[in-house]
Amino acid sequence: MRRDHTTFRYAARLTLAATALSVSTFPCLAGTTTIFAPGVTANSGWYDVNKKHSDQTPHKDVLYCWATAGACLIQYWQDRYVAAGNNLPQNLPNGKNSSLGYDLAIFDEFFNNWTSGAADPYVGLAWYFNGL
Repeated sequence: MRRDHTTFRYAARLTLAATALSVSTFPCLAGTTTIFAPGVTANSGWYDVNKKHSDQTPHKDVLYCWATAGACLIQYWQDRYVAAGNNLPQNLPNGKNSSLGYDLAIFDEFFNNWTSGAADPYVGLAWYFNGL
């Protein structure tokens, strides 16, 4: 699955790292302050893909934590990209239209193209945007 849309890839590279940093909790002198990314509140604007199967089932998604994290981050970014007036490339996995019963179509893409195994979410992000 190669993404040949240069503008889309460039915009993703510029904002994914900043988004990941902005959804963090930073200590301060008076305690802890939670800082949310744009468009996110404690109750909305974020995604939570959950694995459905154990290691004993045919799906074996037990080691796909990296894919759930990557799918949530990518879907958040795609939502912000569209909200800014941009169009996603045609046929790009997007939204909650999972054909496998997961929470996001992006997770389906990881699940269908990677074997079950522990990995780093950033490797999945690079593959998704660059077709590695």
